[in-house]
Amino acid sequence: SDTHICECDERDNARKLALVNRNHDPGFVQGQATERFRESVAYAKSNNMPLIHTGDLIDYVTHLNIDIARREWPREGSLFAAGNHEFSQYIGEAFEDEPYKMISFDWVQSAFPDDLRFQSRVWGGVNFVALDNVYYHFQPDLAQRLEKEISKGLPIILACHVPFYTPDLYRLELAAMNGSYCGIMGIPEPMIRSFPPDRYEQMLQWRSDIDTLDWIKAQPSIKAVLAGHVHFFHRDNLSPTLIQFVTGLHMDGDALELTIV
Repeated sequence: SDTHICECDERDNARKLALVNRNHDPGFVQGQATERFRESVAYAKSNNMPLIHTGDLIDYVTHLNIDIARREWPREGSLFAAGNHEFSQYIGEAFEDEPYKMISFDWVQSAFPDDLRFQSRVWGGVNFVALDNVYYHFQPDLAQRLEKEISKGLPIILACHVPFYTPDLYRLELAAMNGSYCGIMGIPEPMIRSFPPDRYEQMLQWRSDIDTLDWIKAQPSIKAVLAGHVHFFHRDNLSPTLIQFVTGLHMDGDALELTIV
């Protein structure tokens, strides 16, 4: 999760070119994220493993980033759940919601074989399902689409970009963000009242989101959730039967290897 490939060339404007040099982290090296992704793809292939990515493969929308995604993303043995940065025109320049996403959705979608709204793969008798929650909301038809997957009678592992609320994850992410806001989905409303107005508006959960998340937690066939977004590792239980694995920052070399038995 969170590779944040950040490449740009003369096909884009000066503002996009300047963002290539933004301070991602003290160890950022141009081209490093792309190479990290190639290494992970090679590792998965050499060990006959499926590769799941939970979003922010690219840092923002550029011609070269889209070209790299199209060229480097493995067409077989892979599953992709888009992140919010997949649709960022720049970085933090606008309120990000569904209309904003649609500015670049078709172009980004063209780089991936997976449906960026919802997709599933069956590997080893387990149904892996990728879903879209990049702006802290579910797609309106998510429950209906998940019901079709549940009807297959297989254990399910969900992949999405934004992790789901637990008290421990909230505490850790709030500390990581210096108390300003907390980038997880399903936070109870009283706990977001101190957030900046745009973050409060973005993270305020719709009734349909709350109902769908409660329904997901109650499904015995859904065994785990894989997510990213917060840039650190965390493992926690969403319910007595549902575990969540949050993966760290792939741009720094972090990845999570799971064995399912």
